[in-house]
Order: sequence, then C-alpha cells, then structure tokens
Amino acid sequence: MNSETLGGYERGDTSPDLDFLAMYKQRFSVNLNWLIAGEGEMFAGMHAAGQPTGYEDELARIEAGLNAFDTFPINPAAMPPEAEALYQALQKIVTETDDDRARARADLHLRLAFGDAAAAERQKFRQNSFIKRWEAANARLQTALHKVEWEPPLGLTETLKALSFGYGLSEQDLGDLLRSIRSACRDA
Repeated sequence: MNSETLGGYERGDTSPDLDFLAMYKQRFSVNLNWLIAGEGEMFAGMHAAGQPTGYEDELARIEAGLNAFDTFPINPAAMPPEAEALYQALQKIVTETDDDRARARADLHLRLAFGDAAAAERQKFRQNSFIKRWEAANARLQTALHKVEWEPPLGLTETLKALSFGYGLSEQDLGDLLRSIRSACRDA
C-alpha cells in the first residue's frame, strides 16, 4: 500500500475495505472496535486499566495471605499449611498460565517470600530476554530511520521504539509508519 492511500484513510478522506482492516488487525494487533468506533483499547488483547485479568484476583488473594507472615523467606522445612497453600497457588500460576505478567509476579513472590531459586533463575532469564528484545527493537527502529532518512521528534521516536518492542514491529512496519507520519506532517 502506498503512503497516499494510508494517508487518505488516516485523514478520513477515504475508508478502507474489509480486506485492509483484516490485514491491519493481523499485522498490527489493532482492536477493530477501537479503530472503527473509538471503543475499547487501541490494541487487541489489552484490558482496561484496573480491570482484573484471570489471575489478578488470585494474585491479590495470595499477596494478602503473604502479608500475614512476619519473616521472609519462609523456611521450606518448617512451612505452615497456610504458607504451603500460597506456595502451591503461586506454582500453579507459573506452570498453568500463558499470562507472562501473572507468571512474572508469581515468580517474584516465590523468590522473595519463599527463597525459590528456580523462580530467581526465571526472573533473571526474563530480565535478560527483556534487555535483548529492547536492544533489538531499538536496532530495528534505527535501521528504519536510516532507510527513511527522517529524524522525527524524540517523543515519536521513543513511542515507535516502544511499539516495536511491545508488538514486534518489523523494520518494514516501522518504515511504513515513519513514511506515513512524515507524509501526514508534510500535508498538515
């Protein structure tokens, strides 16, 4: 798609067809309800701030239970039944969910409250993975900026880096976005 067509969609001069909307949703994880009607979150799969996901309530219950203990880490050799139940609930979240945030939070509690070495290793792996993904997102953005030969404002650059990181935007996706934004800025 050329930048003029995309610019026409963005300005409201023309409307995209269903095939384009399906591609846009698939490629950028855009919530079509938001795109068409302005309802809900911008990106598919997000939940409204403050609205619990499937594991938020369970983690809140576990955290409240952990607050009853005075000493950490809790000694595994002399673990009271209440602590054992919390430990098992955290292990269940780590092993049974695909929710990365819930797993990360459960691992944090396993490490701090129970001294769980495996949880500490998973946290270290997540941290290293995060750093590598952030560096890769920055490299993709820098390559796209170089190819497009445009230096957008710093705030926009950081936003695009975050989108590249969070949604795995490719150099091509970033280049397309940069060209569209640059074109829209020229037309404004």
